[in-house]
Amino acid sequence: MPPSQHEYYIRQPSDTDARGPFTIEQLSRLAESGGLNSSTLHFDANTDQWISLFEVPELAALLPKNTAKNSALPAASSPLAAKLTVVLLAGSALALLLPMFKSVDALNANALLQYPCFWLGALDLLMALCCGVFGARFFRFVRVRTGLGLGFLGALFWLQANTGALVAALIASVCLWLATTCAAPRALIANTIAGLAALAALAYCLLT
Repeated sequence: MPPSQHEYYIRQPSDTDARGPFTIEQLSRLAESGGLNSSTLHFDANTDQWISLFEVPELAALLPKNTAKNSALPAASSPLAAKLTVVLLAGSALALLLPMFKSVDALNANALLQYPCFWLGALDLLMALCCGVFGARFFRFVRVRTGLGLGFLGALFWLQANTGALVAALIASVCLWLATTCAAPRALIANTIAGLAALAALAYCLLT
């Protein structure tokens, strides 16, 4: 598709909602009015992540001529987001699998396979490895896992009347989802801390 017909979505690192779609002509007028700057991010559908305008030649050309590429560039949040997503997935796997070993009987292979959270914990461990390898390109699968995992854990803890575990699983799932969508480094770090705290609470609820 020619650049003139392509639709673009943009946002600032601190924004939670995207703006668009815009055509290249609309973005040109937006740049003239000061609506685009060196920190503006563009959504790249090929990689499913937000990237700097400087990484797209036709968009970089719209920025003011006195905007240097090395000035005020946003922090590269995608590598950080991928690393923190790996941390949350690994933490989720630990929280789900650790309670299996609270008794000697749990070391039996049949008991492991019958443990309700075994498969989800094993999946989280596998996804942590995949996310570490593929980075932000794997985020779409993490989001699918987040929705399915929340549905499974929500139903399980609801039937068990385990309110503490239900709330902890909900918070942890929301934090895992946000880790794949947030662009601001500080927000990513705060989100990861909240997610790990929720996972610690979940592990405590499952162990007691």
